[in-house]
Amino acid sequence: MADWISVNAACEALNCYPNAVLYQIKKNTYFSRQVPNPNGGRGGFKYEIALESLPQEAQQRYWQQVRIAQEQAVNQPKRGRPSKAVKQAQEAAKAAKQAEIQANAIYAEAPAWQKQTVDQRLQVVRDTLGMGRKELTEWIETHALDLSVAT
Repeated sequence: MADWISVNAACEALNCYPNAVLYQIKKNTYFSRQVPNPNGGRGGFKYEIALESLPQEAQQRYWQQVRIAQEQAVNQPKRGRPSKAVKQAQEAAKAAKQAEIQANAIYAEAPAWQKQTVDQRLQVVRDTLGMGRKELTEWIETHALDLSVAT
């Protein structure tokens, strides 16, 4: 299967101008095809050139340019500012992390009886997570736990 490249990419690999590549296409020096141009212009189509029809040196130069472009893309930070939704999600995650740290600190300082009560209630939450009203009622009746709030 052939790798198809744009006229501009072929120009960079061949180190020449686009008109020179188009001239070689018309002379059938390079194997090419016409594809619809999403940007319009030139009758609504553009040329793509089979990479294999270029000289070996140009093919090597093309792949070298591709590798360089990929390395630069990986090493560069993303441009632009994050969207409002991304900022809100980051702030919410940061606030949740801070709340977790604070809760862990409070838990560590609590007396043993209070830790036991918290652990017991946390297990109730884990066991009943996702249950509907009817399921919760049945669960409470079968476990017969005292779920009153300690003062």
